[in-house]
Amino acid sequence: MSGLLSRRGAHVVFICMMALVMSLVMSGAMTAVNTGVGGAFMSRWMRAFGVAIFVATPTALLISGPLRRAADSLAK
Repeated sequence: MSGLLSRRGAHVVFICMMALVMSLVMSGAMTAVNTGVGGAFMSRWMRAFGVAIFVATPTALLISGPLRRAADSLAK
């Protein structure tokens, strides 16, 4: 049985999911460190996440190939 996505498609989905999770965690951590967790924390966090995801996703898509090649060259 074949998968729903090609190998390349699955890689793009993986990159987007990783960018989403990393943006969510890092924006939450940095919002908590910089402003504390009281008051309107969720609002500040979601605003920071909104910015982070729009930066992280294209960055991850652009650098994943060169970084993968660099990592592969270390393993050879």
